[in-house]
Amino acid sequence: MPSRASTAWPPGCGRWWWAGDEPSHFWTEGPVPSRILIHVEHPAGCGPLAEHLAAAGHEVTVAHGGRPDGGLAGVKLVPLPNAPAAPSDGDWEALRWTATHRLAAELRPDLLIVELFPFGRRDLAFELTPLIQIVAARGGHIAVTLPATLAPPRDPALDRDAAAFARDWADLILVEGDPAAPPLEAQVPALADLAGRLRYAGADGVAGTVAALQPLL
Repeated sequence: MPSRASTAWPPGCGRWWWAGDEPSHFWTEGPVPSRILIHVEHPAGCGPLAEHLAAAGHEVTVAHGGRPDGGLAGVKLVPLPNAPAAPSDGDWEALRWTATHRLAAELRPDLLIVELFPFGRRDLAFELTPLIQIVAARGGHIAVTLPATLAPPRDPALDRDAAAFARDWADLILVEGDPAAPPLEAQVPALADLAGRLRYAGADGVAGTVAALQPLL
């Protein structure tokens, strides 16, 4: 399977800009605002982070499957088709993927932040797997956010598969917890294979998350 290794960013402070389907390299000496797409179940969970990134001048879009309680300052909220009552609905999957693919094609994000997947939200693999691969293939960075604990029981085989996928495609695995607490690797041993890109946000919360994301912006 191809990996994101072939889509690494060039050294320096430039950016890949796209004209149609062809990349061209634009060089700048100053910081460049990033186009950031955050994919979550509900926007409330990423609200403080999204607003912080928007306040820093980045173009932030949150794609979500829940009903937002209100807006987020400076952030574009894009609702995706909600899951149907039936466990599996091919029509819904097609609608959902079409909406997500259209959004990614429109935004061409420099950074995609994905909640839980591939260690959770596996029911959305039909949507999130190609989304991650498309964004990476276009030169974008991929960050996966995980809570301090993951819902039990865990399937070691599935977690190993998730770690293999993350190793191929993700630049950063960010745990929203304090490394002084019991590490998430104790619950999910497969995360040990990602030690080089596994970071903890720490007690600072949003500040720690932004610091971890900074090399990708």
